[in-house]
Amino acid sequence: MDIIYNPSTYTFQIALPETGEIVAEAVARPDAEMAYLRVVAPELARKTDHCAGKFPALTDRARRAAFIVLAGHVAAGRGIVALNGRMHRTTVEVARVQGSQPEPYSITEARGVLICNCPDFADAGAPVVEGTRYCKHVLAYLLA
Repeated sequence: MDIIYNPSTYTFQIALPETGEIVAEAVARPDAEMAYLRVVAPELARKTDHCAGKFPALTDRARRAAFIVLAGHVAAGRGIVALNGRMHRTTVEVARVQGSQPEPYSITEARGVLICNCPDFADAGAPVVEGTRYCKHVLAYLLA
């Protein structure tokens, strides 16, 4: 995807890299990105819109997560990574999500709660919705 800012119309245009064809245009870059997503991955766009509609606080992160999925940066996890037999607690790595760092982030699940080892999640920057913290990596896993 090529994003071109057109200063004469004050709009962002999204072009297909293969052909240069303009497939979306919008005043705001996020709107142009979602228009592009609707063209190239309609089901992923539908899931992203649903998430943003249900939880407005997650709109920006859901859009960024969709592009992580579109780029193919969500992979299966390694399975059980910790087992505490006495307490019967199991931690399972459910996914590895490539982010901005060289090593992918690990999404684990323990007691039905998803946890990411990214700084946004760890530093409590990611929003909490209905008692669950959502960084873009957790959202990418859920959207994939």
